[in-house]
Amino acid sequence: MNNFFNYLLEVNISMILFMLIYWALLRRENQFVFKRIYLLSAILFSLTFPLIHFSYGFSQILIPSVDQVVPTSWLPPVYLNGGEAAGTESKAATGIWEVIKICYLSIAFCLLALFMIRIFNIVSLMLQSEKYKWQNCLVAESHEEKPTFSFFNFIFIGQSHLLNKSEKEEILLHEVVHVKQRHSIDIALIHLVGVACWFNPIIKIYKRNLVLLHEFEADSKSVENKDIEQYCGLLAKVALQKINYPLANHFNHSLTLKRITMMKTMKQKIKTWKMGVMLIATFIAFMIIACQDQMIKTEALTDQQIKDLPPQVSLKLNRLRLESPKSNFQVFIFSPTEADNFIKENPKAYITSWVVVRNDGNSKSYLFVEPNGIFEQLPKNESEVFTQVDEMATPISGMEVYYGNIAETLKYPEEARKKGLEGKVFLEFIIETDGSISDLKVLKGVEESLDTEAMRTIYQLNNQWKPAIHKGKIVRQKIVLPIQFKLG
Repeated sequence: MNNFFNYLLEVNISMILFMLIYWALLRRENQFVFKRIYLLSAILFSLTFPLIHFSYGFSQILIPSVDQVVPTSWLPPVYLNGGEAAGTESKAATGIWEVIKICYLSIAFCLLALFMIRIFNIVSLMLQSEKYKWQNCLVAESHEEKPTFSFFNFIFIGQSHLLNKSEKEEILLHEVVHVKQRHSIDIALIHLVGVACWFNPIIKIYKRNLVLLHEFEADSKSVENKDIEQYCGLLAKVALQKINYPLANHFNHSLTLKRITMMKTMKQKIKTWKMGVMLIATFIAFMIIACQDQMIKTEALTDQQIKDLPPQVSLKLNRLRLESPKSNFQVFIFSPTEADNFIKENPKAYITSWVVVRNDGNSKSYLFVEPNGIFEQLPKNESEVFTQVDEMATPISGMEVYYGNIAETLKYPEEARKKGLEGKVFLEFIIETDGSISDLKVLKGVEESLDTEAMRTIYQLNNQWKPAIHKGKIVRQKIVLPIQFKLG
C-alpha cells in the first residue's frame, strides 16, 4: 500500500510543477489547442514520470517516501506474569497513518461512486430521450429546464422550444466541435484523476482550465466566417440555464463573459522564448520526479535514509560494521519476494537480512549487502568478561519476544503455589562472543523450587544472543536477569 502512496505523492508534486509552468507562461495565451495539449500532457506525464526511475546523485533525497515521513507502527509490548500465561494488549492502538489510509480510501471510494452515478445519469438520459442523427451525432431535444451539453457523440438540447431553427443549428455546430475533438475524454480523465488525488486542490484548477479551453476551442471554430456579435447574443440567451451534468461539455458554461471576451481578442502565436523555457522546465520536472526511487527500492539507501531506519535495523547495521570494518555494507528495502529475487541474482555478495512485521500484517525485509562478499570479523576477546560495555548484548529475537518466550515457558511450581511463595529470582549468566549462554547461576534466590524453575526456563529457551561490543571488539558480557514470581 505504501508503494501506491509514494507514487501518489510524486504524481501530485508533478502536477503542481506543471501547473506552475502553465500559470507562469501560458495563462494569458489564446492558442487554445496548444494549451489543451499541454494540460493533457501534464496529466499524463505526471502519471508516468514516477514510474520511470534512474539514479542521478543529489535527487535521491529531494522527495522523501511515505515511510520516511510517517513513523512505523510496532507491535504492542508483551507483559510478563509469572503466575499465568503472558498477557498482551488486547488490541494495538491504530496508528495515525492507518487512520489516514482509511480516510483516504473512504473518500476516494465515495468520489468514484459519484462518478459512476453521473455516468449512469447521462446514459439514462440518452436511453430515455427521443433522438435523431445529425452529422454522425445522436441529438435529443427537451422542453424541460435542462442544460444543453454534449457527451461523446450524444448532444442534448434543453429548453429547445425557446430556440429558433438557426439558433439550434448554431448550438449543434458548437457541440459537434466538442464531439469531434473528443473533449469528453479529457473530462472523464480529469475526474478519474480527481478521484485518486481528491486531497489536492490543484485538480480543480486543471478541471476548470480544461473545461474553459474546451469552450474557447468550440467557440473559435463556431464563429469562423460568422457574425461574432450574433453568436455572443446566443451565448447570453442561454447563459442562465442550470448545470446538472458536470461530466458533460456545456454550451452555457458559467464563464460566458470570458468566452465572449476571448472571441473578440486577436489571436497571437506563443513566443519562442516561452516555448524554450517550457521545454527546459518540463525537463527539470522530469529530472526531479524520475530520479526519485520511491516505487521499488532497486538502489541502496542513502546515508540520510539510513539515519531514519527503525532502531532494530540500525542496531543490526552498526553491529555488522563493527564486526567487519573492512566491509562496505549497503542497505536495501524489499518485500519478502523481492528480497528472495535479489539474493538469487547476487550469489557472490555477502547478504544478511532483518524482517520487520508490522501491525497491518505486512512485512518488510531490510537487506544488508556487502557486494564483494567481504566479511572478516574482528578478533574476539575470549578471556575477559565485561559488565559495562558500549553496546549491550541482546537476544536476536528482541527483548520483547524474549520476555514473552520466558513468560510462556515459565511454570509456577505447584509446591510454591500451595505455600503462597512469591519473590524475585536474580539469575546471572554470561553471553559468549558467539552469542551462546554460559555459566548460568542463581545470584539471589527465593526458594529452591522457584530458583530451579527460573534456571530451567532459561536453559530450555536456549536463545541465541547478539554478543556485546566494547571499544570496537566483540566481548563476553555478564548479564543479570530478574524473574518475578507472583501469585494472583
